Amino acid sequence: MTRLIWVILLISVIISGCVNKEILDDVRIATAIGFELVGDEEIQVTGVAPIFMPDKSITNDTSTETARLSKEARDKLNNATSRPYVSGKIEVLLYSKEISEKGLMPYLDSFFRDPTVGSNVFLTVTGDDVQGLLQYQYGSQDNGMYISDMIEQNIKIGSLPQTNLHDFLNSYYAEGKDPFVPILQQVSDDVKIIGNALFKDDKLVGEIPEEMLFIFKSLMDTTTTQDNITIEMDKEEYALLHKIKSKRTYKFDNMKNPQECTINLNIEGMIREYSGGKIDKKTADKIIKKTEEQFTSQAEDMIKTFQELETDPLGLGEKVRSHTKNWDSKKWKETYPNITITVNTKVLLTETGVIE
Repeated sequence: MTRLIWVILLISVIISGCVNKEILDDVRIATAIGFELVGDEEIQVTGVAPIFMPDKSITNDTSTETARLSKEARDKLNNATSRPYVSGKIEVLLYSKEISEKGLMPYLDSFFRDPTVGSNVFLTVTGDDVQGLLQYQYGSQDNGMYISDMIEQNIKIGSLPQTNLHDFLNSYYAEGKDPFVPILQQVSDDVKIIGNALFKDDKLVGEIPEEMLFIFKSLMDTTTTQDNITIEMDKEEYALLHKIKSKRTYKFDNMKNPQECTINLNIEGMIREYSGGKIDKKTADKIIKKTEEQFTSQAEDMIKTFQELETDPLGLGEKVRSHTKNWDSKKWKETYPNITITVNTKVLLTETGVIE
């Protein structure tokens, strides 16, 4: 009986292996899809799929079509190729700033309704030519996987907070929170993250520049890690903090009718490099003070910008709502821009090298 079961399992594996191979030979596995406007009513959609060469290298196969609707353009891509695109392996969706300013939800509709598209797909925005960015060969991977891996490692050890299709939709539908996504830019022979795009509902309303991403992540996540941050000192001196860890907490004066909010940031890190030479205790204290001042100033300026744009990527409204009965979203939208938000930063240097 046991031998019979093993024979059945072996046959099943062989058959399923043959079926998968036949399917893969007949389709294009899309890993990235980009959207940009063409004129006032049409959109241009570019699909990217990997081609596996005989020498085991990978190149990008890109196709572009225009249409009035996202799904219509995707159907046109299939009609214009010998093998249809399948969406089960999509890693990245890339949107132009023009589309993002009009609102992303009409262009996301066909994806979050598609059961083959995973919720961990990365949404991105670019001010560049979308077709040109996706057509370029950046590395040994196909472009969808290359961009996906870049974003993922920046979330794990870099300055990006957690972000994907699920997070975008969760923030969009949540009361008291707005979405954000990474901004991509083609730089010479590479593509890089240059900031975060801020949304009010589903419309792009502002940006966080690259140099402010760590502060944003520190304000967003309860705990964060970052490899390196440069601190500007006096007289063109710089200190490089390494292996940084941060923790943050929020405190409102009154959850029912908040007028003030205090954000406490606790930062730990070691000094990896200092352009001013040797470090004594006085210098270490100076670095701590400058770090606290820089982080506090950047955080408070950033939050003021959020309030002016009336976007709440930190989800302050959601925090108030979760502790308040009879939540009034309309009242919160009137209150949010006028709340006084203070940031307190405390820095601990876990290592400074040899103290002179």
